Amino acid sequence: MSKITKAFATVSSLTILSRILGFAREVLTARFLGASAVADAFFVALRLPNFLRQVFAEGALSVAFVPMCSQMLADDKEKAKRFAEDTLSWLITILIPFCGLMMIFMPQIIPIILPGETFAPGTVRYALTVEMARITYPFLLCISLVALMGGVLNSLHKFAPFAAAPCIFNIVITIFLLLGWAMPDVFASVGHAMAYGLTASGIVQIIWMVWFLRRANFNLSLRLPRVTPETKRLLMIMIPAAFAGSVTQINLLLGQTIASFLPGGSVSYLYYAERLNQLPIGILGVAAGTALLPLLARAVKENNIIQAKHYLSRTIEFCLFLGLPTALAFLILAEPIQVTLFQRGEFTYEDARASARALMAMAIGIPAFVVAKSFVTVLFAHQDTKTALKVSLVVTISNIALAFLLIWPLMPMGAGHVAIALATSLAGWLNVWMLSFALRKRDLFALDDNCKRNVMQMLLAAGAMAIVLLLLLNITQDVFTGFNEFLRLATLGGICAIGGAVYIGLCFKLGALKWDEVKSFLKPVKKDPDMQMAGTE
Repeated sequence: MSKITKAFATVSSLTILSRILGFAREVLTARFLGASAVADAFFVALRLPNFLRQVFAEGALSVAFVPMCSQMLADDKEKAKRFAEDTLSWLITILIPFCGLMMIFMPQIIPIILPGETFAPGTVRYALTVEMARITYPFLLCISLVALMGGVLNSLHKFAPFAAAPCIFNIVITIFLLLGWAMPDVFASVGHAMAYGLTASGIVQIIWMVWFLRRANFNLSLRLPRVTPETKRLLMIMIPAAFAGSVTQINLLLGQTIASFLPGGSVSYLYYAERLNQLPIGILGVAAGTALLPLLARAVKENNIIQAKHYLSRTIEFCLFLGLPTALAFLILAEPIQVTLFQRGEFTYEDARASARALMAMAIGIPAFVVAKSFVTVLFAHQDTKTALKVSLVVTISNIALAFLLIWPLMPMGAGHVAIALATSLAGWLNVWMLSFALRKRDLFALDDNCKRNVMQMLLAAGAMAIVLLLLLNITQDVFTGFNEFLRLATLGGICAIGGAVYIGLCFKLGALKWDEVKSFLKPVKKDPDMQMAGTE
């Protein structure tokens, strides 16, 4: 097994494990919090530091820091160590006062982030959100340090520790959730307990990463922050990369802001739908980012168009092979999924139906989200962050406009939150179109004939699967309105298994999937001597 294949397998498998643990946490959250005021407040308090973590710490920092650190490690380990320590010092110097100020001024910040009446000062949701956000905000500092240390370990080709960190995140929060339920006298609510668990998970992750850095004989020491050419370059790369690679996260945050104008529970409906929607997007995004970026960067450096075309085509195939059926399954089975997985305790049938409608709207954008990740990776491989930044700004503005355009006709039907989800999906497709246009303009959008043929065959297989799912759902509809949880789970699992078998079987039958191509997914293609020196401009 090659190094890149091993890295791909390690990161993907641990990401899947993390998503499973996270899903179990969401099931318990729905049971104990439902779509209540406490739930709305906790989800806001969770997203505030989590958003900055995804955009800057694990997004832009990883994209910028890892390549720079890797290059330095190849030449001079001590120089790489000093660079990592300088970055660590700047993170601590900036984030400690930033987090402190955010916690102090949280009562003034919440009305800016959530200007709607649902979270207006004086309401229960406002008070709860301020309390929980103050508890959770130190998590931003913790997880930023974790991201930096994870970047160092990734540069040392030790991928497992950082990939396992989200598992710790989910386990610790779940423990605190159960503690909040079992000891109501200790915590103000289960939501407060989870807020403490979020910050505690960041501390545990720091200890975890420090231990692995010591095992790698790469201890980081604290030093006074210095302005060096390397830190200046890191900042210049991070700023555009932060926004260019985080369109989806920015749009989801904006969706939460708009949801503050809607009736109570809307934030929770979107959150539960988003968690399911992010399951395939997160896994496929990790796969694309882990496997495609280093391979494409190497092909670009070697000026090898054929190799770059091969890697992009195979990644698009892989993402759509899983993304297309998942999108259709969520679109058709949204209500049975939400009812089966979340309807219990405080999460009612009406809550499940409301969240299911949001999931259906979000599912429309799944193929777009996973394809866009690959397109952005192409631009990053060519060190073109400016184009990606311009596209992300247009998409973000369009997402806001679409949300307000759609929300007014849907609000009278109690589906204002669906408009927000639908706007995010439509903005995702706009993102794909604009990125593909930008890539074509630079002659970088190159999908081979096999990719085009295989995608068409996947579409046919997915269409057949959709028909089967609709038929099975029609036959078993009464099961999901009953109260037998085991029967609902078994029926949903059976429907998904049959639909998945039909899809995969047809993919093999039509030739969209071949065993030899599956096994050679990450193997390089033979170089064409006549094309080897072709330019990439």
